[in-house]
Amino acid sequence: ASAAQNVAPAYYVLEKGMNEFGIWGGGSPNSPTVIGTTKDARLIIVGLRYARVLATGKGLAFEYSADLIPLVITSQPRSLLDNNFASEARRSIYGAGLSPIGFQLDFGRRKRVKPFIGTSGGFLYFKDSVPDNRGTRFNFAFDLGGGIQVFTRSRRIFTAGYKYHHFSNANNGQINPGFDANVFYVGFSVIK
Repeated sequence: ASAAQNVAPAYYVLEKGMNEFGIWGGGSPNSPTVIGTTKDARLIIVGLRYARVLATGKGLAFEYSADLIPLVITSQPRSLLDNNFASEARRSIYGAGLSPIGFQLDFGRRKRVKPFIGTSGGFLYFKDSVPDNRGTRFNFAFDLGGGIQVFTRSRRIFTAGYKYHHFSNANNGQINPGFDANVFYVGFSVIK
């Protein structure tokens, strides 16, 4: 094989200093109780993403990321004390937030399809206190997950991934049950 055949097309390769701008969204149909104790909750989340490649190695790229969260919706059973029976009606609470500290490690930085792992942290602010008026509107959040990114010839990226997402008020309310979510998401980005 010639040396030219071993060189990856430039539009697939992640290089130090590259910037990524994108949008992603997903949801969680359930709420495990890994750290948090809130049960039967659902989550929908939409994010605007910025990332910058900080360093590269032979087959790896390390990125800083930040996400603006213009929409997050949590849905949970509405507890009504009616002879100790809970109502089946659900309560949806809307919010927004920011995850200014995030990092991602990309594998196969010269390949068209790149698996990755990542984490981020920040806060969410809701219209009403969560999970009820004993909680708070302001909550801290973090996630941990991974997925794959598929690069196109026009330097567009399609992403599919999973995040374990947690938020809680860090004991700033009367109660702090915390929310855990299994978030499955898709995204679209461009590289500049």
